[in-house]
Amino acid sequence: MSRILCCLLSFSLIGLWGCSNNATPTTPESSASTPDLNSSTEKKSTEDTAKDEPKLDTKKLKQELAVPVRETINGRWLVSAFQIVPPQQPNTPPQFGEASDSIIEISLDEQNPSNTTATIVTSRGDTSDRELRLVSATPDSIVMEFVDIKNDKVLVKYEGKLVQSRVIGSMLLGDKDIVPVRLLPTEERTFARIPQFAQLEEQSAMAELARSAVPEEDVGDFAKRHAYSPITRVVYMQLIQIFSARKGQEEETAKLVEAFLKSQELWGKRLHDRSLLDVCSIMVMTGHDASTTEERIAQTRKLLADSEVAKVGGIKMLDSLEQSLRMRRSIEGLAGSTPEAREKGRELALTLLKELPFHPIMTWKLADEARDAALVSNAGGKGSKTSEPNERAVEVRDPKRLDEALQLYGELSVLPGQEDILRQAWANDPVKHVLPTERVAQLWKLKHGKADGVDQFLEKIYNDALAAMVSEPLKERAKPDANKVVLIELFTGARCPQCISADLAASTLSRIYPQSMVVTLRYHQHIPGADPMANEDTESRFFNYYRRSSTPTGSFNGKEMLAIGGPLMRVNEVLADLKKNTDEELEKSVSTKIDLTATREGDTVSINCKATGEGLGEGRKRLRVVLAETRVDFKAPNGIRHHDMVVRKVVSGDKGVAAKEGAIVYEGKVDVAKLKADLLDYLNKYEKNQSVIVGSKPLDLKALTVVAFVQDDENKEVLQTVAVPVQ
Repeated sequence: MSRILCCLLSFSLIGLWGCSNNATPTTPESSASTPDLNSSTEKKSTEDTAKDEPKLDTKKLKQELAVPVRETINGRWLVSAFQIVPPQQPNTPPQFGEASDSIIEISLDEQNPSNTTATIVTSRGDTSDRELRLVSATPDSIVMEFVDIKNDKVLVKYEGKLVQSRVIGSMLLGDKDIVPVRLLPTEERTFARIPQFAQLEEQSAMAELARSAVPEEDVGDFAKRHAYSPITRVVYMQLIQIFSARKGQEEETAKLVEAFLKSQELWGKRLHDRSLLDVCSIMVMTGHDASTTEERIAQTRKLLADSEVAKVGGIKMLDSLEQSLRMRRSIEGLAGSTPEAREKGRELALTLLKELPFHPIMTWKLADEARDAALVSNAGGKGSKTSEPNERAVEVRDPKRLDEALQLYGELSVLPGQEDILRQAWANDPVKHVLPTERVAQLWKLKHGKADGVDQFLEKIYNDALAAMVSEPLKERAKPDANKVVLIELFTGARCPQCISADLAASTLSRIYPQSMVVTLRYHQHIPGADPMANEDTESRFFNYYRRSSTPTGSFNGKEMLAIGGPLMRVNEVLADLKKNTDEELEKSVSTKIDLTATREGDTVSINCKATGEGLGEGRKRLRVVLAETRVDFKAPNGIRHHDMVVRKVVSGDKGVAAKEGAIVYEGKVDVAKLKADLLDYLNKYEKNQSVIVGSKPLDLKALTVVAFVQDDENKEVLQTVAVPVQ
């Protein structure tokens, strides 16, 4: 299942009926009642099922499939996963089709189904490390798994039932993606005559439906005619999105939802349950009536209590949707017409900010509300509010609320990436918004009568916000005899907005754990633009050793760190994962020991290092020694102002030092003045060769730290690490 596993298959919500991606959330005064969802999951009788299903046209089916009609699951099958291919040209629709990855053979033992076997006949990718395992089978149903035999890990779970010579079902890819997948009968043994992607013929009928004057009425006929096509799923979801965004269309939306859920029962419980989540997501996204949406989410939560979908992120998704609804209510409250409504919205917003620290939209809304409450306009009459304060037109009504507004606008203007997110959010707004940076300047001058001191005010906000993320520093290990030191190598960029969460989480981690437990290194890259802290050694470690290509990425004791990127909002999530992994690693004991000294006289740094321990002379274990600048104060384009442990040189060389007689020894000197000149020369050449301007080049190199670590180049595992400040 190589290509299917690698392909991110998702369901497009791009409306074919002109729906907008910028639907404004609304809260209608009256809400439509939500139908009972339990009716959609009741098991239908055999008679009802047979009555509802279209009659089998054997002649037509033979012509379409060019194979004998299948009455059981026995035989050879083409595994075809539903896929949406985005348009390649503007103003063209996406292509809806199926991607075929494997051909499998099912040998059914009708007398004893437990003896049924399933094997992979061929695949478009390498299947030498894949195995198809049958979980259960009947003459008209099958449950099977594609397994990575190296670690006995289930990669794909498939379940389906035989309907009109097709096996209709779904695949669970890994632990989150659920995809409609059909097994199509075939006599082929190779892919020589089978296209990798086949567009569904039903797409033309879908286009006809898009031209319908009453698609909400015609969709039922479409679903009946194409009940076993995955494209029916897309049609329903697009229509639900359109009607869900319309105020006063709650009843029509509810009818579409129930018809959609009923249509998905044919594909099995897993896809039906996933559809429950999709409906909730659409309602939240389109600003559907809040009360109706809350009821829908609550009912879905009950229905998914014991569902497989709940165990692979469904409940977490519902939690997130509920949070989004509360956010909408708080924003509506902050803009309310009465003081009571605004105060209620403010209290809810403050609660949400505790759950979602650094959320720029919530912070902005709170800042605007505090500013409006703090100021009154003299120009528009007594007690009137002003939208743009100036010295002659406004006066301060509430100094305390003014301080609150200054603090909130200050956070948005100085914390990394926050103002950029607001710019993006406002890009298509018809109203021109005032940036938080401008608000701070206005309000500061209004309060103090001059601009002096605003920079110090913002610097304090920056430092206080980052300090607040630091929990109680750890002083001792849980296990006294443990000695493993964690090495985090972070590949980042000064212009990388997605590096903010990783960078700040790593900095926070280094303030929770001492360097005797955790060492962090930053290898800066020119990604996505010129970086004044990058150099040849950081590039070599990134491209040549770890074979990485994008930032942020990192290595945790040599093992790749996943999902560490994102804006400031993700920093606590990334930090929590790092802490969990760090605490587990700090309980380990290793035999490798590293003795390291680093002294400085003038511009010369002398380094002496010796690593000892079991097995150092075996395999490809190497000692590497790195010189890092302990802290670089530089306001990077992505907003990060202070950069810890910035790698300036890998003094041992890229390949490191090999063992001799069971130990690894390194002795060397670094000329700091020459190093500074070399780094500057590298940046100047980069500017010339790339025709870019790097800008300010922070090369203080006063506070330095030497880090030494032993790494197994066969599997990249870091065995032990030590860091010492240069004395």
